[in-house]
Amino acid sequence: MMRSPFTTHGLSFLIVGLWVGALAAQEARDYGGELPRLPAVAAREAVRTMSVTSDFRMELAAAEPLVHDPVAMAFDEDARLYVVEMRGYSEQRDELRGAVRVLEDVDEDGIFDRSSVLVDKLPWPTAVACWQGGVFVAAAPDIWYFKDTDGDGPADVRKKVLTGFSHYNVQAMVNSFRWGLDNRIHGAASSGGGELRAADSEGGKVLKLRLRDFAFDPRTMEFTATTEGGQHG
Repeated sequence: MMRSPFTTHGLSFLIVGLWVGALAAQEARDYGGELPRLPAVAAREAVRTMSVTSDFRMELAAAEPLVHDPVAMAFDEDARLYVVEMRGYSEQRDELRGAVRVLEDVDEDGIFDRSSVLVDKLPWPTAVACWQGGVFVAAAPDIWYFKDTDGDGPADVRKKVLTGFSHYNVQAMVNSFRWGLDNRIHGAASSGGGELRAADSEGGKVLKLRLRDFAFDPRTMEFTATTEGGQHG
């Protein structure tokens, strides 16, 4: 016996109708009474709300106003902490609200007490790695090198070294700089990928990246793809 296509389609429409109705009922339901409202906790008190395994402890090292919206960080050889601040979100990229801040523990008590801006007005900075007194910073589509050579705080060396990373999706950009055992800086191009090339070379080598990690030598700025990669890390 052959089943009528109209019967099949009718059943499909019925299932879709029931599903849409269930969604509408779910959206109309008020969940306010089921979700507890937790009061804000001051930064210095927040540690008390956390628990860790034995032999570990949590301490507050820095908070506002010394640092805002941190997404990446790296220590240099002088125990200074370079922190990438990615303020705002996707629709605010053109406002250039990103920055790299330097935190210092002047009295060496384990808590940072001095903060200065190395560089600001960056679009979506996402990664940082220290090198010879300065830092490499990813701010798609570019990787920059910033350094303060005269000790006044702001960077006076500002050099774009690599470019070509995608930035169409704020959740899928270049990230996670890590030093490798090969003395190169490794990073993730994320699912956005891009076409990586030297910033000062229009007709030079181009490396197509999509879901592949990459690495570059900070001494020569030579770059290669490394392994298959993921979105972050």
